[in-house]
Amino acid sequence: MIQFPFPQRDIKSDMDVHLLVKAFSKKAKQNPLFPRTYNEATLASDEWMMASFWCSALFDSKPFQHHHSLEYAFLLLPTEHIGQWIHLFFLAIDENFKGEIADKAKARAANMAHLTRLQDVKRKTIHR
Repeated sequence: MIQFPFPQRDIKSDMDVHLLVKAFSKKAKQNPLFPRTYNEATLASDEWMMASFWCSALFDSKPFQHHHSLEYAFLLLPTEHIGQWIHLFFLAIDENFKGEIADKAKARAANMAHLTRLQDVKRKTIHR
């Protein structure tokens, strides 16, 4: 595991989730697979949706008020690159957080990636 030179703490609040989303978004924007059609307004809106999704997924106290799709877990990024998005999401967690909720975020992200892949395979199979 990569060791980071600064103190780590667990994800405890909505603000922490927003920090995680910003860290992930920054990594995604630097990745060549990131869709260049995003503009700052669209990205800000998607970051807000992603943060809302993850607050609901991690704290179980606030139902996600928007579309129930797993797409919101990763900024509506293309599913064919879900492995790369998961890698970047895990890095964003590891660089900023450590603890039970951080581990829960990774486990839920991995499950969502698996479900997203299954949905994508199903969609491609149906449209053959």
